[in-house]
Amino acid sequence: MLLRVLLLSLLTSWSVMAMPTRFVEGQDYQVVASKTTEQAKELRVFFSYNCPHCYRHQSVIEATMPKLSEPLPLVWNPVGVGRKTWALSQLAHLIAERYNKRAIMQMELFERIHERGMPLQSRNDVAAFLAPFGIDKQEVLKVSKDPQLARQMEQLDRRAFNAEISGVPSLLVNGRYLVSAKINDAEVLADLIDYLSELN
Repeated sequence: MLLRVLLLSLLTSWSVMAMPTRFVEGQDYQVVASKTTEQAKELRVFFSYNCPHCYRHQSVIEATMPKLSEPLPLVWNPVGVGRKTWALSQLAHLIAERYNKRAIMQMELFERIHERGMPLQSRNDVAAFLAPFGIDKQEVLKVSKDPQLARQMEQLDRRAFNAEISGVPSLLVNGRYLVSAKINDAEVLADLIDYLSELN
């Protein structure tokens, strides 16, 4: 009897070891050799409001978050990367965030750009866009010239550089694992994020 138990235990162990890993480094995710030691427990989304792929991927992100086995802070990281219209969208994001309006303006800005073909072209455009969300136009124009805001924009771009982002959208798990944006299934993406969250 004892021999049968031992054999069953060994067979079970071998079958577990023989099971292929569901997610493969280099295929489903990359380990980032980050230039910073900061590795917060979070899901950071590098994107641009002006990127059509980011617009389409927005719904995937929203559907993924409730499926995670444990809640993970979601951080939106818009990038400007030296492009005027991208930088103006990044500016609008940061100003809206400062006034706690980011959540309600985010999809509106995506739709303005991709459904109505109206990217932000100037600070005046940013002010006019944010006004319906209760942010005074003159206040936006004033805040948009704040050196601290310029530093925040630089920091967002620097984070993308440090994470070795080569395109958007890109997802960074815990500051270390870069997820392939080709995954468009919320269930699979949630499983991958859960898996990466458990790695050291």
